[in-house]
Amino acid sequence: MTTESLYKSGFSPARTARKHFFAFALAILAGAVLFTYWGAFGGDFVWDDIAFIAANGFLDDPANLTKILASGDTVGLGEGVHNPYYRPVTTLTFALEKLLWDIDPTGYHVTNVLLHLLVCFLIFAAARKMMGSPQALLAALIFAVHPANSEPVVYISARADLICALFMTAAFYFHLKSEEKDKSLNFILSMAAFTLALFSKIVAGVFPLIILWRLYSLGRPKGEVALKFAHYAAVAAVFLIIRSLVLPVESWGQSPLETRVATSATTLATYLRHALLPFDLKVFYDFPIRTTLADPVVISSWALVIAVIASAFLLRKKMPAVSLGIIWFFAGLLPVCGLAMI
Repeated sequence: MTTESLYKSGFSPARTARKHFFAFALAILAGAVLFTYWGAFGGDFVWDDIAFIAANGFLDDPANLTKILASGDTVGLGEGVHNPYYRPVTTLTFALEKLLWDIDPTGYHVTNVLLHLLVCFLIFAAARKMMGSPQALLAALIFAVHPANSEPVVYISARADLICALFMTAAFYFHLKSEEKDKSLNFILSMAAFTLALFSKIVAGVFPLIILWRLYSLGRPKGEVALKFAHYAAVAAVFLIIRSLVLPVESWGQSPLETRVATSATTLATYLRHALLPFDLKVFYDFPIRTTLADPVVISSWALVIAVIASAFLLRKKMPAVSLGIIWFFAGLLPVCGLAMI
């Protein structure tokens, strides 16, 4: 076959090279995840795993699967046990797995590792659309082995983070694809993935802000930005309504506003330090309560956070992927930094 006939048949050296690199990247990511978390397969049930999964008889009955959609995540734990968490997709995975391998923890750990691997694949696929393939692989590889991810991967009950990350990243990937081809189909897929992310963990509610930032950074027309943001925001609003019907009463109160704003500054700064310098990580952190904005530690913490966010604004044109990453990092922390107990 001549070179001309090869090109006419659709052959492209560049396309072939991209496919080979994609396969290579997936193999590297799979190897990195398995090497890092191989020891997780031998783990047991710990802490909440025992009450929420192993000893939860509600999950043993297939007839209860549909009831999960109208229940908080403490369903099956008895009267008087409740918290403000509504994560039916996550709870549903526990119920389905309970039917598969009962109380053998190995299967649950395998699922968690596979979920983390899928998140890494999607990060690479999405980042590849915004930067070069080598840079996208490096970003996904750092995420794959970052010590801060060990808790949701190894701790079965923390799976909500994995599933939420999976669907949020999928929503973003399909959002990117909707700008290339099959716009309506990919946008619908993005919305569907976003919906599943919300029903996995409420932190997904920040996703519209991420889309808003990206479209703003690209200089898209205001009408387009507002319309797309409104679509995602509407889905989030419907979710919040459903959640309020399932969990009409919050079990956690609120501290004074100044205390929350002050404490959240040091919390955000601590999370940033753990992301950049992942040493001395713990399962539980005892964040000191800051009661005044005049505290020097609070002032310096807010100065650091604002400086990093300002860098995202300055980098939005020259380094859009880095800018988006900074905004995504801090947006994802908004629901858990103490500003509001949701």
